[in-house]
Amino acid sequence: MAVCSPAEAERFKRFEEFWPYYLRAHAKPLTRGTHYAAAASTALGVVAAVVTANLWCLVAGIASSFVLTLSGHTLIERNRQTLFVYPWWSISGCLRLSISALTGHLSEDMEKAGIVPDR
Repeated sequence: MAVCSPAEAERFKRFEEFWPYYLRAHAKPLTRGTHYAAAASTALGVVAAVVTANLWCLVAGIASSFVLTLSGHTLIERNRQTLFVYPWWSISGCLRLSISALTGHLSEDMEKAGIVPDR
């Protein structure tokens, strides 16, 4: 299981340096799928919380998102989440991953990071 050590935590100074590392931690399509579902779950939780004025909708969206991403890393990719080492960059990475997939730029980003995407 890949672990991000304290030394690795210090090596990234900008998100653009972190992005290829993030992509390599999400090399398998099914892992990325859990992250797409997690991003959708969080967005749905935000919308539901605003519409219903019920904060529990937001909590449920975030909690389900965490379970989805954790299962992707633990069961599929067999590595650890970057969330605890790089919280904001990991959240930004999940959003960028989802947007890149939706706009058709993910394959290009992955190839730049040295990953040949599974089809």
